[in-house]
Amino acid sequence: MDSSSINITLPPLIRIKPKWLYLILLQYLKAIFLIIFAIDPPLPVVISLGITPYGVLWYLFNWPIAFFLNSDIWKIWLWIIDTIICIFFISIKLKLRIYIPFQITDLLFFEQGLANVSVLWISVLGFINPIFIIISLCVKLPIGWSLPWDISNPHVSYAIYGHVNDINHLRTYSYLTLWWLYPTIDWFLRTLKKH
Repeated sequence: MDSSSINITLPPLIRIKPKWLYLILLQYLKAIFLIIFAIDPPLPVVISLGITPYGVLWYLFNWPIAFFLNSDIWKIWLWIIDTIICIFFISIKLKLRIYIPFQITDLLFFEQGLANVSVLWISVLGFINPIFIIISLCVKLPIGWSLPWDISNPHVSYAIYGHVNDINHLRTYSYLTLWWLYPTIDWFLRTLKKH
């Protein structure tokens, strides 16, 4: 048989819907950010000193750095979980008015503010159930170490005074505050429509 007479049929091109193509591009950008940008330098220091300015729940979502001080595994862990959560948000057809700002904020946190990515995920879940708004606050704020208003507690003290006059942390808290308010207002408006 002559090799020139063999017909090779190629499979049809795989068609990717735009939403999945955007997700692939965004996750690629986040992976690049993880390679290029460093984590918040004081984070491993405050963890090793035992004065992390986050809640006890934060440790569950950020276990590679919280328990092993391994920032490389932590970055990979967050990227994998972020990919799964983004796929979940697409699969439940999260409204674009929520999904697009979420992805923009997520990208910003992957660039600077990686410790807040898990807080953002839970905040966005607040659109599904308002209990997640409260859980998100419990993850971010130093809740679970002692009474939240006990300023003598090092976790609370560092959360209040550790970032004074730091514009990056002010920006981060501004974004998170918006993500706590956005689903709260959304639930309030939906409740008004029902009545």
